[in-house]
Amino acid sequence: MIAVTSKLAYKKLNESGKSTTQKEVIMDVVESYCNMEHYDGKGISNNEIEVLTGYKINAVSGRVNDLKKDGRLKTIDKRKCTINTKSLISPVEPVGKEDVFKNETIDKIKLLLNLYGYKDYEFQTRSNGNTGIMIGYYKNISKDDLIRIQVNSDSKILEHSFYDEDCGHKCWYEIKTK
Repeated sequence: MIAVTSKLAYKKLNESGKSTTQKEVIMDVVESYCNMEHYDGKGISNNEIEVLTGYKINAVSGRVNDLKKDGRLKTIDKRKCTINTKSLISPVEPVGKEDVFKNETIDKIKLLLNLYGYKDYEFQTRSNGNTGIMIGYYKNISKDDLIRIQVNSDSKILEHSFYDEDCGHKCWYEIKTK
């Protein structure tokens, strides 16, 4: 649970405009780090950002979370931190243009699913990196709705189905951006 004093400090920081400045500095550091010639694709940790910016870890953590909510940073595969080699961390890297397009497509699909009455759905990232949709417990989307969703979201949605002896026919859907 977040303490009242933390909430007040966060509100004061946002009102002062300092959080925006910190976010921009942190974003610049992350982008510079990830654009370096020797970048290994393993992202950057909050502790590493702390060392590079001089900001305290609580400020770094808060601004990194803000940047994730803003859709500018994403968390990537866990690894050991270079600052504290004992701890396993979830590093971040900038969201690429392909990620922005994918997120916009998924937002459109979510809206369309709601419009067509599909309330119990879940988006999942599969082991091959593709995003999939599961409706309820592997229920199907009607063919007409599937066509309308594809046309209006500018995506291709592939239906994958299987038969489970206990539960019967099941479906999940793979999103392919055009």
